[in-house]
Order: sequence, then structure tokens, then C-alpha cells
Amino acid sequence: MNNLWINLKNICDCLNSMLTQEPLPTVKLKLAAFNITKLINCLPLEYLFPANQMRCIIGLSFLLFMIPDNYNIYEAMPQAEEICGFLSAIFDGVRSVWLFDFVNSGLYLQAVIKTLEKLVNKQKQMKDWTWMIQFFSCIINLSTRNVESLVSLEDCLSKLEINLENKVTILIICVLLQELAKIIQRAYLQDDYKRKIECIASVTCSHIVKCLKYDSSEVPDGQMYSLLINSYKETLEIMTSASFQFDENKKHECLELLPNIFENVLELLQGQVNDHKDVYLQFVSKICTHNKKLENYVPEDFKVLAWKTIFLYFKGKVELIKESSLKNSLQSVSTKNLHSYSTPKSSGNGLCKHVCPKYVCDSSTSPTLFAASDLIHFHLNESEKKVLKSLSTILTQEELNVIFQELMNEMDNYEIALLDVLYLQLKLEIVKSLIEVDYSQRFSSFSGSLQKCTSFLHCIVNEACDSTVCLCLVKFPVLEFLHFILKQDKVHLPRQCAIQFLHSCASIEINKQGRELKTYIRCFNSVWDIVYNLLVHYPDVVLTITADYLSFVTNLLKSLVLTGDQDNISTCSKDIQQDIHLCAQNMDRLLTVIARHKNEFCKLVPYIIADYVDSVQHVTLGSVIKSFLVSGINRLLDICNEDALKMLSVNINHSCREIFKNLVKNYKQYKYSG
Repeated sequence: MNNLWINLKNICDCLNSMLTQEPLPTVKLKLAAFNITKLINCLPLEYLFPANQMRCIIGLSFLLFMIPDNYNIYEAMPQAEEICGFLSAIFDGVRSVWLFDFVNSGLYLQAVIKTLEKLVNKQKQMKDWTWMIQFFSCIINLSTRNVESLVSLEDCLSKLEINLENKVTILIICVLLQELAKIIQRAYLQDDYKRKIECIASVTCSHIVKCLKYDSSEVPDGQMYSLLINSYKETLEIMTSASFQFDENKKHECLELLPNIFENVLELLQGQVNDHKDVYLQFVSKICTHNKKLENYVPEDFKVLAWKTIFLYFKGKVELIKESSLKNSLQSVSTKNLHSYSTPKSSGNGLCKHVCPKYVCDSSTSPTLFAASDLIHFHLNESEKKVLKSLSTILTQEELNVIFQELMNEMDNYEIALLDVLYLQLKLEIVKSLIEVDYSQRFSSFSGSLQKCTSFLHCIVNEACDSTVCLCLVKFPVLEFLHFILKQDKVHLPRQCAIQFLHSCASIEINKQGRELKTYIRCFNSVWDIVYNLLVHYPDVVLTITADYLSFVTNLLKSLVLTGDQDNISTCSKDIQQDIHLCAQNMDRLLTVIARHKNEFCKLVPYIIADYVDSVQHVTLGSVIKSFLVSGINRLLDICNEDALKMLSVNINHSCREIFKNLVKNYKQYKYSG
């Protein structure tokens, strides 16, 4: 061992000696001493060599332990967050961390907990625990690498004071349980290591159970209770693990609280939506995942209670969207009631009926409406998708059918003039989840009911007006749902139903002038998704209506040519430009798939080429868009015979002939020379 490492070992011995003292020594430092963090911030912390790495860790750790005695309440927490961030970067680096080869991991963790506990107690409320969770996760990962570190970690756990006031202690237990749950899932563990992990898991689970056995005078706040539920969720994962053997009495002690906790979680989910509800949803998902092993600890009507609660939770979320998005963002728009109104047609003096959001205080022309209408959308986050999927998985086929039929009947009974679009979006999302889980049969048992649903949705999109609001609230969600159905191989749609999907695209006027590019891109993608997937998944239907089908393809192509004008594109943001380039790439994909059906389309594709040439004469396409569109047109030229090309050259408009001539010339050069 050279002098550098000898000095480091001596420093680590001093640190170990300091960590054994109760309480930690108080050292008053000049605040200028903390300026060393500015230098450390300039270092490549993830790539430090071991000796430099150790010097940084020890120095930063010492500064961290000194923060409570050297900073006031307002400056201490940001300084601690910065130092913990530096330490996390080193711990997560590419090189091995040798800290716990020299420093006792249990004593180090205990000192970190006490330091951060002091800081948290000075704060009225901690809003962001993310950095602390990441820091604890790094320490625990290092502490669980070998049996020696695990022994120190177990000793630290035995000394922890477990009560609801010590939020940092609860947090470390929660993080520890999450890491233990990951370790348990490993394919192979050495026997002595496995036994030690089992002991630590048993102690940690007992700590969580102790916290959850609070009396009425110690009711935890929402933040703390969510931490406890998250920890108990990991306890369920550990106690139901098949690879680990736990004492039956210990299991019973940990699981006997489940009925009461489950009841409390359901009540919280039915209450006002808040930041902690993702944790409660994950808890319900975990129970569903291990329902067989937990059946003795959950109510007999567990599935019914859970389903009703989740549905009420979603309804509450819908109401929250109405109250917040419509009140704060739109100020005067209500989507609860949609009513029929009359508007002049673009040609003639007749009137046509459309479904359109009802505006209050005559706000139909309000610019804030069109600016924020794309924000009013019901969507599921990952926790919500997971709970729906896990709950649907444990339902029997008969129960799934009943729920699905109820949803279908509710949608079928809607009066279009009084349509509640957010509840419609909610039901469509639930139906998606049910269909994804309905994997037990070769063909979905929902296919028959879906036919009625899609017919209703076809009516909805065709009766809705083409305003930006109706596009975002009605047409886009419905077309997304139809696109989802098209991609489900087990859902076998009859011919007439598939044709309805195609005709639903006609509800979007894709060539409408004056539309924002962001809205145009969504219009294009919504129509393209259905047109493309209809040919991919239902070619037998498409090939019987080729002329009708190609009219939609032509509309997509012509709209993209007009939008792809380089003068138009050059003024857009980078993100919008990339999205339009992606639209052009998708157009190339669509034309390529069409070209694979040469016999069915060869007589009609010349008309697409003619429309393209006619459209492109009026614009100068951006280079990227032009390359994709020309690539797609070349695919169509591949299936055109010489007679078709001659017919095109004769019948095409005089103003377009030179463009067509150059197009064919470049195609032949591409074809024969690559």
C-alpha cells in the first residue's frame, strides 16, 4: 500500500471513530470551507480514479455531517441536496466504489440518517424527496454487495428509532425494501448472502408493520402515509416471494394488517385526487398481482370493491379535469354539455347540424379556447394503466364480459347532443384495457359488442364539427381508439365495420386552410394511422374498395405537399419540422405498402401520381419532405407499366408535363443506377 492509500486509510479510521460517537461531534467551520463544492462540481465525478474518488467521498461526507451546525434553516437543505447529488454521482459512476471497504457501512448510514433527520425536522414540509431517495438507493446498493456490509447494515437497522415523526427513517426503510425486492428476484444468490438478506428483510418488514400500527392520536399526514403504503407494498412483494422462506408467524404478523390497509386505500382513492394516489394505485396493483397468495387476507368481494373504487377514481379524475382545465385554462368553456347548433355550409345557403362544445358567455371565438383545447384530454398514466391491467387480469371471462357490455350499453345510449366527451374518453380507455387483457381466447369475446360501439363512434365523429375544440375533444380520441382496435389481431371486424373505420377519417377535413401546423400534424397522423393499418391488417377488405381507399391516400398526399412548402416549413420550430418530416416518412411507408399489391392497384395509382404532380407544381418542397415523397412515388412508378406512363404523359395538364417528365427521368435513373 503506497503513501496515498495509507493516508486514506488513516483518514477513514478517523471517520469511523467519529461515526461511533453519540451524538456526532459538533465542528464549527468557516462557510468558505464549503466552497470546495464549487471545485468538486467541475470534476468528472463518474470517472474518478479510486484514490481521488475516496478523497472526494470522505470530504463531501464530512461536509454533509457538519451542515446542521453551520447553516441556517433556509440554506442548509439546498446545500445538503447539492452534496448528496455529488455523492450519488460518484456512487453511480463507472468505477467500483471502495468506501465500505474502509468505512463501516452501518455507522455511515446511521450518521446520514441522523444528519438528514435534523434538517427535515427544521423544515415545515418537504416537497421533493427525489434526491434523498436516489442518495439512499446508492448507499444501500453499496451496502448490499457482500455479507460483511450486510452485517453492518443489519446492525444499523436494529438501532433505528421507528416512529411516525422520523420521516427520513421511514424513507430509508422504504428504499431498502425496494432494493431488497429487486435482490430477491435474482436468479441465483449464495446461501450465506441469501440468509442475511432474509434476516434484513424480516427486520425491515417488521419496522414497517410497527409504523402502520399507529393509534388514533398518531394519524400520519398524507405524505407520510403514502410512504408507509409504498413500503408495505414492497413488504407484500417480499413476503409473497417464492424464492425466500420466511417464518409463517412473521408472515402472518406482516399480512394481518392488509384488510384494514386495503380498506383505507380504497377510501383514499375515492377521495379528492392528489399527488399520492399513484402510490395507492400501485398498492392495489400489487394485491391483484399476488391475489392468490393473499386471498386469506383480502375480502371475498375484493375484485368487486376494487373495480368500483377504480372506476369512481377515474370519474373523480374526469371531474377534476373539467374543473381545472376548463375553468382555469379556458375560463368560459364547458364540455359537460355538447349541443347542436346550425352553421352555414361552405357552399350554398343550406344549414348542417354539428355537435360542438357549448360556450358560455358567447366565447365560441375566444382565442384561449383554441390555444388550450389540446390540453383537455383524459389519458391514463402508467400507474393507472397498470392497475387496470392487473385488475382486469384477475377477473373471470364472464365478469369481463359483464363490465364490457355495461360500458357498451352506456355509450350506445348517449344522446349525441348531450355527449359528455371526457366520460366518453374515460370509457374508451377502460375498453382498451379490457381488450388488452382478453387474451385467453383466439378471438376476442368482445368482437360482437365492438361492432355496435364502432358504429356509434362513427356517428359521433361525423356529426361533430371540424373546429379545433371538437378535433381535440372528440375526433382525435375516437380515431385513436379505432386505430387501437385495428391493430388487435384477435379482434376480427366484419367488412362493413372496417369500411366504417375508413369513412370515419372523412370527418377530418385534412386540407382545411388556416389550420395550425401542430393541429394539422395530429389530423394527418390520426387519418394515416387508420388508412395504413387498415391495409396492413385488413387487406382483403381494402382490395375490394380500392378506388374509395385511394381517395383517402390522395388527400393525405396532397395535404402534405401543401404543408411541406419550404417557405412554410422554414418558419416552424425544430420540433414541428421533425414532426412534418415524420409525416412524410410515414407517407413513404404507406405508398410502399400499396405498391406491394400490384395487381389490385396498378390501374389506379397513375391518378395518385397525376395528383401529386399537379399539387407539387405550385410549391417548392423542403428537401427532406421531397426525398420521402419522391421515394414513395417511385414505389408507385414501379407498378406502372409503359402504357400507363404514356397515358399519363398525354393526359396530364400542360403545366405539369415538364415536372412529370423530370419525375420519370429521375425514376429511371434511380431504378437502373440506384
